[in-house]
Amino acid sequence: IHLSTAFMLEPPNGIDHIPRSSSQKLELQLSSSFASLAVLRREVIGVVVKDVNRGNPLQAIVTCTPQTGEEVPVNGVMPGSDGQKASVSTKATLVSPGIPRKFKKFKKERMSSTNKGNVLDSYIKEVLQSQGCQYISLDDHIWMLQKILNTRSAQDIDKSLQRLLLYVVIACFRKLSQRTCHFLKNGPFEEYDYKELKAIDTKPTTATSFYNKETFRDFHHMLLSILDVYRNALGQMKNATEYDGPSQETFGTAAANIRWAGDLLHRLTTGAALPMHLQTIRKSLSVLGTSNLSKSRGEEAGVHPVQGKAGIPLRDGDLIKSQDSSEDVHAIAGTKAYDLDNTADNDHDGEPEDEDEDEDCLEEIRSPAGHQAALKWIKLLVSQFSSAHMLIYGLQNIRVSFQILKSPQVGRDFMPWKELLADKNFFPARPSMRGGSRLWSNKQITSFLDKGLRSNRRPTLNFAHNAYKTWQGLLATHRSSISQPSSVYQPLFDRMVEIVSQMHDQTTVPGCQEAAQNILRALRASAASGITVDIMVESARTTQVTRNLLHIIEVCRIFNKLAPTKFSGSLHCQVALGTLISTPINEALPQYSSLLAKLQEYGPVIGSSKDCCAVCARLLSITSPLSSSQSFVTKGSHRTITPCTLPDWTPPHVVKQMIDYFGASLREEIGRLMERTNWAPFKHNP
Repeated sequence: IHLSTAFMLEPPNGIDHIPRSSSQKLELQLSSSFASLAVLRREVIGVVVKDVNRGNPLQAIVTCTPQTGEEVPVNGVMPGSDGQKASVSTKATLVSPGIPRKFKKFKKERMSSTNKGNVLDSYIKEVLQSQGCQYISLDDHIWMLQKILNTRSAQDIDKSLQRLLLYVVIACFRKLSQRTCHFLKNGPFEEYDYKELKAIDTKPTTATSFYNKETFRDFHHMLLSILDVYRNALGQMKNATEYDGPSQETFGTAAANIRWAGDLLHRLTTGAALPMHLQTIRKSLSVLGTSNLSKSRGEEAGVHPVQGKAGIPLRDGDLIKSQDSSEDVHAIAGTKAYDLDNTADNDHDGEPEDEDEDEDCLEEIRSPAGHQAALKWIKLLVSQFSSAHMLIYGLQNIRVSFQILKSPQVGRDFMPWKELLADKNFFPARPSMRGGSRLWSNKQITSFLDKGLRSNRRPTLNFAHNAYKTWQGLLATHRSSISQPSSVYQPLFDRMVEIVSQMHDQTTVPGCQEAAQNILRALRASAASGITVDIMVESARTTQVTRNLLHIIEVCRIFNKLAPTKFSGSLHCQVALGTLISTPINEALPQYSSLLAKLQEYGPVIGSSKDCCAVCARLLSITSPLSSSQSFVTKGSHRTITPCTLPDWTPPHVVKQMIDYFGASLREEIGRLMERTNWAPFKHNP
């Protein structure tokens, strides 16, 4: 779910809060860059370091939040291919990455060589480049990154960079491919013609020699060619799954192509030419901007359609945008399309779908201007290449030493939700301090949710879905044939009345019968007047129909999402590191004493491959590392609440603060839903 006003919080300090001269800025950049390179597929990586002192080794601890799913143990290790399982950790442990077995054998065969870099180069090209269909465990991956960084040569820094880039492409190509599919789906750039490019012909010659009115066409073709090579080569690597010679050769050639194409894209994002070009074709890219999204189809952060505020269009013209283009726009701008065609069939009573960690990263590229959003998603596309540059040039002569924190497997025990909401220790019943909020008893909230979950929400959602599509068709028909007689629209109008009437008579979802009645009141007012089409030109009534349809859809979707009782949360890497660094030894369970002692000198900077979730952000904002009186510093936080488990070493007073904060926020949100569905009591009943 996305945060609305009730869930707004003060995030931990981000990079913008760090003084330019502070060493913490370098720590955060280095740790976040390493976390970005450490991602193999869908896991999230967190890195915490000791102070970066020139001349001393950089000591860091790496941990992992793996992709959700029962087949993946929550222990910070990626499983092997073909169902191979990683060992399950029963408690938190700190280990040093061991030398990969294949590298031991390979190095023994190359004992005659005295140049470690040459041995490493040969291993990458002769072993890894021909084994693209195999997964690399996180342990081996961390060791390889550490080895490459520690064998970099100050005399030939470019060679060290190319070695790191090639290895990252080989190890992380699945992640690169997955991310590319997000942004290059349906080839957004290839669809744009060149008519906007002609505008630059009317401008005076600029002082920039690389990009001007003599070179902009060539630049456009070059950009398209690089993106095409990048995407096609990733597809070739993904399909080269055999161990035969041709597959290995295809894999190796494709990896080399991705290395230069990705590196070139990265270099373009650091110069002035790419932003200038995207601004030149900004008319074509305008559809990528968030200001052009159809508000009725977006589930934007901070927008809660059920409140009847932002998120529900005041003008129904927004409803008839091209569905294909809007879905592409949402994918690029960081919001999910409100896919009504799949709502009823694919919701499965709210069972969670497999989601990529990039869903939250997409929030970072939202921008009102399309050309700015395009620049941001190209930068995200090649973020691993940018991270490689940062580590090679930012570390300079500093050696690195990494340890891996293996988090314990999260328990799957859960408290039934009725018991949870009835227990004031977990769902605080004290009044909310937010101005204007109402007060609900735990019993009233439980009764409301219980009725919603026992209602016929799926049939109601089907009715609402069909009514919404019919309503869109009615609006589209009217706008395309505005001068036609009302008989043209009568069949769709009659179908709309029929569907909503059936929904009104059959629904048991709280508030939906009243919403259906509001729709019928607007529609039947037209029918009573004998002029069907008059509603099409009265914005007040069309808005009333639209708002109530979206309200019904949203309420049904909320109850569908609440239906599953299976908890699928995981121990997020930021929470694991933050609680270990901030917990005094005498406040934790005895079995964690030795581990806590090893982490006392780390912090306050926590780098990660993605921004913190709302739960992590809240925890890091109310705690601080033992090594410093300063609060934790992270790269930022996103506005999506995801299942997040607190580890069992978390001090009780911190757990209580978290329960009080999110319990009050949850009460506020449920109260708003009750109010909108006419379930709101007028006074508090303790």
